[in-house]
Amino acid sequence: MDPISLAAVAIVVPLALALLARGSLASVASGEIRYGRLFRWFSLLMGLVPSLGVLVIVLFVQKRPLRPDERLPVVLLIVLFPAIALPLVVEFFRVRHRYDDAGLDFRSPWTKHRRIAWVDVASVKWRRVWKWLDIKTNAGAVVHLSPWLAGLKPFADVALARIPSVVLTAQPEGRAVLQLMSAGVAGELMMSPLTPEKLLAERTPRVTLRNV
Repeated sequence: MDPISLAAVAIVVPLALALLARGSLASVASGEIRYGRLFRWFSLLMGLVPSLGVLVIVLFVQKRPLRPDERLPVVLLIVLFPAIALPLVVEFFRVRHRYDDAGLDFRSPWTKHRRIAWVDVASVKWRRVWKWLDIKTNAGAVVHLSPWLAGLKPFADVALARIPSVVLTAQPEGRAVLQLMSAGVAGELMMSPLTPEKLLAERTPRVTLRNV
């Protein structure tokens, strides 16, 4: 890759991640967690814009008809981008969780619907590789929550108040993730090289942390 392309990637990727992180601050209905409108538009544009660009080039920019040996690659290229974006579209449009003072209703297109009660939570773990928070119950049910979901601030307030304190004390990293969510800066977990605890300590002068 040439230096100009490398520089473009170095500039565009952090900006795109920062923009997506702001998407987690979108407003949602009370008691709801879901991806904001920015993520839904992003997934649609990812699938449609490249394919439309190829069509425009083939139909209007290129002066000659496609050769027989070019037709299949072009068709595959047009289909490729929507196929790649489809899982994102499903994720960003269909994931919608609800919570209250008693527990969390987890709804995802990838797993069956489940209900977990706060009093049954056995662990709260941050998965550094996958960048999501695992909440596990005593019965073994596990839900995964992305820091890019919108509505995490009020959710984290309820979780910090309702999950047994002994669980939060035993899981300081998971508790730090919930505190970052409560502070409205969960999106930083996706970009920062710091652990949740270090990131929380770095932000301590700027946010009021919840005692648990």
